[in-house]
Amino acid sequence: VCPAIDSGQKIRTPDRILSGKVATCLDLAMLFAACLEQAGINSVVLLAKEHAWVGGWLMPNTFPTPTVEDAQSIRKRVKSGEFIVFETTVLAQQSKVSLRAATELGYQHLCNEESFAYAVDIRRTRERRILPLPSKSEKAGPVSGTLPDGPLPIEAAPDLPPLDPEALSAVDLNVTPDTPAGRLARWKSKLLDLSLRNRLLNFKPTKSNVQLFVPDPASLEDVLAAGSEFRFKTLPKLMEGADPRMASVHVGRTGNQPTAEMAREALTRHELLAMVEPDQLDARLLEIYGNAKISLEEGGSNTLFLALGFLKWAQDEHAEATYLAPILLVPVTMQRQSVRSGFTLTRHDDETIVNPTLLQLLREEYQLQLSGLDPLPKDDSGVDVGKIWQMFRLAIGDIARWEVMEQVYLGTFSFTKYLMWKDLQDRAEDLKQNRVVAHLIDHPGEAFGNDDQDRGPATSLDEKYRPQDLFVPTLADSSQLRAICTASEGKDFVLEGPPGTGKSQTITNLIAHFLASGKTVLFVSEKMAALEVVHRRLTASGLGPFCLQLHSSKAKKSEILLQLGQALNFSGAHTVADWEREAERLAKLRKELNSVVQALHREHANDLTVYEATGLIILQREWKPASMPWSDPNVHDRATLDGLRETMRTIAALAGEFPSLQNHPLMPVARSDWSPSWEDEFYQATTQLDLKAASLEEAGQALAKSCGTPEIGLSLQDYGALDNLADVLLQAPLVPTGFAARASDPATQARVHTLGKHGNRRNKIWADFPKAYSAEVATLNGTELAELLPSLESPPQPIMQLLCHAHRSPSGPSGPS
Repeated sequence: VCPAIDSGQKIRTPDRILSGKVATCLDLAMLFAACLEQAGINSVVLLAKEHAWVGGWLMPNTFPTPTVEDAQSIRKRVKSGEFIVFETTVLAQQSKVSLRAATELGYQHLCNEESFAYAVDIRRTRERRILPLPSKSEKAGPVSGTLPDGPLPIEAAPDLPPLDPEALSAVDLNVTPDTPAGRLARWKSKLLDLSLRNRLLNFKPTKSNVQLFVPDPASLEDVLAAGSEFRFKTLPKLMEGADPRMASVHVGRTGNQPTAEMAREALTRHELLAMVEPDQLDARLLEIYGNAKISLEEGGSNTLFLALGFLKWAQDEHAEATYLAPILLVPVTMQRQSVRSGFTLTRHDDETIVNPTLLQLLREEYQLQLSGLDPLPKDDSGVDVGKIWQMFRLAIGDIARWEVMEQVYLGTFSFTKYLMWKDLQDRAEDLKQNRVVAHLIDHPGEAFGNDDQDRGPATSLDEKYRPQDLFVPTLADSSQLRAICTASEGKDFVLEGPPGTGKSQTITNLIAHFLASGKTVLFVSEKMAALEVVHRRLTASGLGPFCLQLHSSKAKKSEILLQLGQALNFSGAHTVADWEREAERLAKLRKELNSVVQALHREHANDLTVYEATGLIILQREWKPASMPWSDPNVHDRATLDGLRETMRTIAALAGEFPSLQNHPLMPVARSDWSPSWEDEFYQATTQLDLKAASLEEAGQALAKSCGTPEIGLSLQDYGALDNLADVLLQAPLVPTGFAARASDPATQARVHTLGKHGNRRNKIWADFPKAYSAEVATLNGTELAELLPSLESPPQPIMQLLCHAHRSPSGPSGPS
């Protein structure tokens, strides 16, 4: 155990170590450093809080200062193959431990940044005139003791790629914004998102991605490239938690981490170990699968990738935050047979790419351009992952706080805008061959060359184009047909329209027309749904074999070859003669339809058309039309029609000054001619009517009170009925013989008077009256009835019903009642 660094410690000399067979970690570190120095290798002693080990440069190089406190900068040199660190205590044991196991232990000490103190570069200390202590022994004699039997299992040094000066060359992307090159640069900068919102530059572990424990990512890429299928398993807790075994003991015996051994064995069984809890694995994979499927349906391209390796970077050496950017992206596909079968991972047909946004960030922000990545270096199976990582390590070796992390994640990444950026970057001169692109780059803001050409009205298309000249398989109105005719003339235009106006129909007709004309068409859309709609329409029209789909799953090499084979084997079902006959039939039908259109739009003497008149009727369908004294539309010219309209506007303006005439008292007046004399006559008549109405109301109230009817609310018909009733009652000859004698009978009069004097019970008595006294009442004459009626106080039923019942009975008089 190494004591506190700042307190110092005595160091055994080499002869004491070999003779006593006892040494601390610091003793062994100094011994191995001395041996490496004697062998011509620049050695480094690394110190932690309670440990010391050694390292050495595998090439003629040193650290910039005698002491290095940044463990990250040492790790970068180890991963790049320039520097090696190893644990000396395991190499000094009797048991044979390989150099690879010792180097893995030494690298693990470097990863523990909390305990790491610093490293001492021996070569730099010699430059500062810090010399070794002289040996106290007079002469070096034979070494006592014995060395371990057999040679140490030292492995060969890793193959290092040469340091390419061009890989670290600076790139100057400053352009003048007012030049064509400046406009291209602005376009490219808008396409690439170099902000921290981009997951390709600021990757964060979330629920939409899964970290995989892969000790050898290069082997994983090779197996995937060979077409193997992988399943997902969770990484178990080995030698930790409830497992009583100790990982440190296993490492000390074998030099290997137990989880790393298990992951290598799982790789041979085509299993990937996910670093998530077992109960969360299916949910995380399902979310990744859903995101990739949605991106494929909406964008038409695969966005599911295995990210092999990440660049840990910071905006500057003083910034607190660091970010992760994926380096190598391998396209993959997830599938599952059923819900319980689980997901499988296979290689996608797309090419493996290096993070293009990261490369652009290195060029623009840090003037670093990595050469040798186009095309990507290959190995026996797939790309050379180790060589690509090595290029990044060499490029960022001198940048503080930057490091290549050998991590593997499964997630979704989008490169839609980058592909457009790459076209502008690599094919700018080819794009300028298009006159539209050349105009936008060289002459922005100016009118296009053929914008001033007259395309003619849509109504003249039938006169200019025969049905044989237009190959339109789907329905098209005049505006859509005009777009097709304009495009066939080689003119440039932009076709705009809201959803549902037939843009996909127009595109389908355009493609069909140009195919029939012997031209090729490239149809590009941001949404895959638009591509599918147009392709479905073309297939329904019999043009499916002529369409080469280059998006989504159709972009695979096998699918493209299959589509090309279908196009080569296609044979048409119709001949040219069939098309000519159909075109002639269409010409006759078009002539008939055009005659109807011409009749609808023919202007009459008043400059109106049937089409306009029909539209006006539909617009004013809620209004009741006024009757017109003419039926011939040619009776008026345009001037007369304008005069009629002006009169109607005047009437409408005057009508607005009056209140509503609905339910107005003057509505019954039907006279159309008005004169002062008639006005006087009308006034005198209304005055007399008012007086007569008052007299009628006064007389009617008394009669209504006697009859038990409401005093108000009677109409003229009601008053007429009462008048007839009075006439009937006053006609004495209608009273039958003997009626007066019976009416004068004291018993009858008493019973009748009792009817009128019963207060609370009169309703019941009156209800029984038709049965009990109908005979007596029927014998009364008009005078006696007149005397009887005032004695009845407000009968609940109209007395007319009783009288009609009595005088219409079989025993009553005949004749009108």
